Amino acid sequence: MSDLLTLTVLAVIVVDPFVAVVATASLTAERPARERTVMVGSALATSVVGFGVALLVGDPLLDWLDISAPSASLAAGMVVAVAALFLLVFGAAGNVRPAENASPARLGVFPLGVPVVVSPAAAAAVIAWSALHGPAVTAGAIGLALVVLALSLARPVAVSRTVARVGGAFMGVATGFVAWDLIHDGVFGT
Repeated sequence: MSDLLTLTVLAVIVVDPFVAVVATASLTAERPARERTVMVGSALATSVVGFGVALLVGDPLLDWLDISAPSASLAAGMVVAVAALFLLVFGAAGNVRPAENASPARLGVFPLGVPVVVSPAAAAAVIAWSALHGPAVTAGAIGLALVVLALSLARPVAVSRTVARVGGAFMGVATGFVAWDLIHDGVFGT
């Protein structure tokens, strides 16, 4: 597989559209459709900005701190492993709580944009991938992952607790594979 295709699959897993769908359903359960649209739009805009910042400052930050690409990959793998464990233990529904008085734009930025989509695990992975595979390939993969996210959030979906729990566990396992890939690249190289 090409680097772009491989990174796109990994990026979709780390961006985790399933958790974003569950979080959006939780945050918009008692809100009108227009507010949901504002929330999703601001979350997507926040995601573009957040991942853009990670791509722009990742390499210079690693250089300034004298951190090698393999070390960054190893560290990112450990952060992603924590996210995988969180999903396995708490499921997809454990990420957000509805806030009645918050504006939809604010909820789209926080908690939906950051930390649900632009999570510490996703940001660390983007920085590591950028160092290992280059910013252009990583930007393409993240861009495609955000398209998948936008398509996932395009329509409201009701998610039962059972589906959220089982889906969260499945995504936890998939995220664990991403963590293993990052750790493997950090220890043995790409």
